[in-house]
Amino acid sequence: MPLTGEVEGFSIIDDCIAVIKNSGLPFSVNAMETVVEASFEEVQKLIVQIQHRLMKHNELDYLLNVRYHVSNRKHVSAQAKTAKHN
Repeated sequence: MPLTGEVEGFSIIDDCIAVIKNSGLPFSVNAMETVVEASFEEVQKLIVQIQHRLMKHNELDYLLNVRYHVSNRKHVSAQAKTAKHN
């Protein structure tokens, strides 16, 4: 999310979601977050791509929140974590 307010934030968020979509990684979008399911390395690579895209918007500062659920035992999907609530 841009912090300076000079550019309308939703268009920048849409642009970042386009980068995610073009990555080919599984993802879902809701009103408050975008969830990407991939290996740690794939997510890191995607974050770098998003940062490069953000810099093209000529804003000075961005807030990029990233959370990881990492498991050495098995793949943990968002669907498995939320299925009982849907």
